[in-house]
Amino acid sequence: MREAVARLGELLFELYSCTEGVGTVIKPTRIQEKPGSVGVAILGTRIAILGDDDQIASRGVIGEIIGYGPGLMKCYHKRPDATAEVTWRDGRNRTWLKTGDIGRLDEDGYLTILDRNKDMIVSGGFNVYATDIEQVIADHPQVAEVAVIGIPHPRWSEVPLAVVIARLSLDEADLVEWTNARLAKHQRIVGVRFHISLPRNALGKILKRELREQVTPHRFRTREWLKFPLRSFFPISDNLQLNRKIGMSLLHPTGDSDAHFLSGHRLVPFRCTRIRIRSDIRRLSGGNSEGACRSCRF
Repeated sequence: MREAVARLGELLFELYSCTEGVGTVIKPTRIQEKPGSVGVAILGTRIAILGDDDQIASRGVIGEIIGYGPGLMKCYHKRPDATAEVTWRDGRNRTWLKTGDIGRLDEDGYLTILDRNKDMIVSGGFNVYATDIEQVIADHPQVAEVAVIGIPHPRWSEVPLAVVIARLSLDEADLVEWTNARLAKHQRIVGVRFHISLPRNALGKILKRELREQVTPHRFRTREWLKFPLRSFFPISDNLQLNRKIGMSLLHPTGDSDAHFLSGHRLVPFRCTRIRIRSDIRRLSGGNSEGACRSCRF
């Protein structure tokens, strides 16, 4: 955005809106002062944040963006159930629209969008906003486009995975390591999938639901991966002893120390919170150290 303003001068107005009748605008003179913001409510309307207690939150609190104004839709045609899902009434019985977007208002009433409610990743009890991770990865010189999604995890509920369109040849492990060094521990990505394009709707928005269906490994969509044959999927169990029946493991993929999964005769990198893993792997694999862990990935 700053680059666009620098090229176009004070001619660029940024808008945030939805068809149902809520919107904001930020003037060119304020874009540099409020980086990342989409501005204030359009004249005659109001924007607020709905907190976890289902009440309007104070400035600086993160929650769902809601809006009120004379141009607000009355309802979805013959869809009372859908209408009820996106409306909220305040103490004065006024109807507000729930946008489904997560954001916050600063002290001056400027709105910053953090994520879509449906796209927010809940990992180990923490709310992880995909946009925060995407902004970091987008700064990599070899990344053209990126979308971050949450994929299921047997212990942490969800973990972040990056889907990337690279400008030139880019190594997955190097990008994961580069990214995680710039993120908080609970934000760390577990891997990267390289695509040549990202699915979009008619308006150009990335369809993350389709991405999740495309890239989520089968074993993380269901618990069927626990039934894989021993020779094809052979991890170290939680107590560092071989579980020869199902090879169950609930290792944290974004922790501090390195572990490996033994798949056939090849070691597959995986990161966890355990220690003494390297020596056990070497012993179990007959001294084979192939696949030394460089980063956290599946």
